[in-house]
Amino acid sequence: MKRCRPKKILYKLLENPVCVEDTSFYINTLLLLTEHDVPLSKKYVSEAYRLSTEFANKRLLIQSGVLWGVFTKIIIDRIVLCIIIERHAVE
Repeated sequence: MKRCRPKKILYKLLENPVCVEDTSFYINTLLLLTEHDVPLSKKYVSEAYRLSTEFANKRLLIQSGVLWGVFTKIIIDRIVLCIIIERHAVE
């Protein structure tokens, strides 16, 4: 039960108009959500990256860019692994 509490708080923050108006806070909230909602992490990271480029905040751009790179690498690694497994299955 305790694990869901931070996620619920973060979702409520994203709906709060004060949070939405504070772009830096909103981006940080999106990045924090990546730790609590893994299935939707790519969505949050891409939105954080997009907003960081528009907001021109170097620290947030670096943070979101690094996370975006991590998720991209994970996807590429999965594709490569599938190709390797498929090749071994054919042999």
